[in-house]
Amino acid sequence: MATDIFGARVLGVDLDRREVRFRVFVVYYETADRGYMTLPDRDRGFFLGLLWESGRWDHPIGEATIGLDQILDEGWCATNARWFVEDVECTARRNDPPSAESWEVLHDFYYERDGGWRDEDHLVQADYTVRATHERWIEHLNEGDAWGSAWYPRWADDPRPEDLPHIPDLRHPATVLEPFPHGETEELAFSDDGRHLAVHSDNGELVVYETATWSEHGRERVALPLEALRRRIRTRI
Repeated sequence: MATDIFGARVLGVDLDRREVRFRVFVVYYETADRGYMTLPDRDRGFFLGLLWESGRWDHPIGEATIGLDQILDEGWCATNARWFVEDVECTARRNDPPSAESWEVLHDFYYERDGGWRDEDHLVQADYTVRATHERWIEHLNEGDAWGSAWYPRWADDPRPEDLPHIPDLRHPATVLEPFPHGETEELAFSDDGRHLAVHSDNGELVVYETATWSEHGRERVALPLEALRRRIRTRI
């Protein structure tokens, strides 16, 4: 069983505003070295993890929408957290870092008991307002819900609002290419003008696509050192 790193408590839920307020505690310390994992700032990936694990079973945010392999994949989480968590605001921090008095009473491990944690007044903690992209992602939460979590900051992408219209929606690809029925993709490169995409397999096959139509432009087998192949890809397209 994983050791809890953080504890989460729901301070309030507003479905009309699509907002949930959390208090997050650090519940794992290395007291001998006076060390602990830093609380997240406005990391959408971390809070997507809290929403997912609290609603994993029988709720829309859970496995019916996000599979276990996806939520555990840091790359997937970093790229896709923004489709579920619109914004995160840290509204207050306490005991960060702990005072000398707090270090004298802190223990290495804390576990949730009856909705709380021992030594709460001394734990490193922060309050957050999390706005979901849809109320269904937070509808399972109620004020007072509390749990321990082995989740950790995921450093999800945090694009600026003005950049969002220019970011491709990777949930709906323009096309899906399957260039190699008997090999795996090893390298790919776009031409400088973006009109061609070259894809190289692990068994030496090279395919070039026209990006306007995603039709195949050419195919051949090559056997070159990796750096030489990269140069050839760029000069040929």
